[in-house]
Amino acid sequence: MIRLLNDLADRDSLAWILLRQLRLLGTEITRMEHAVAGALGVGITDVHCLEILERLGPIPASRLAREAGLSRGATTAALDRLEREGYVCRRDDPRDRRLVVVKLGPAAARQQEVFRPLVEASLEFHRSYSADQLQLLADFVRRTRSLLAAHAERVRGLPGYREARNRYRRPEE
Repeated sequence: MIRLLNDLADRDSLAWILLRQLRLLGTEITRMEHAVAGALGVGITDVHCLEILERLGPIPASRLAREAGLSRGATTAALDRLEREGYVCRRDDPRDRRLVVVKLGPAAARQQEVFRPLVEASLEFHRSYSADQLQLLADFVRRTRSLLAAHAERVRGLPGYREARNRYRRPEE
């Protein structure tokens, strides 16, 4: 029984260490995104929009807004900035003229250049893990993302959320 309690205590300690490491990882991701934004001469919201477009390909502006968690106005402002710099192109959807489709523009290749060393280093780093370990890590990350998305939704539903958010609005939103 004592061994079981010790094992549980060790497991809880490891879980707390893991949570702390995830928080630190989030901080480093944010710092890296700010560095990338600086290298590209755009804002962090713009970097998120470029990542979404790189991942999903050409999509309607309304879907980009949903994926990025932005209002229509904030999406329009981000697209205006990105289009001005040549990172994106907007076109009317030939099937539905009410929609605007957004795709990466010629300058978006710069983002790939900035990320290439990280991608290469990550691939090399990941080679140190077995296929089973990578599968476990991928599952962990997928489930953690779902947990975070659910928590964000809960936070947005808290009493006073809208009022608090409206008190603190960034110029780009």
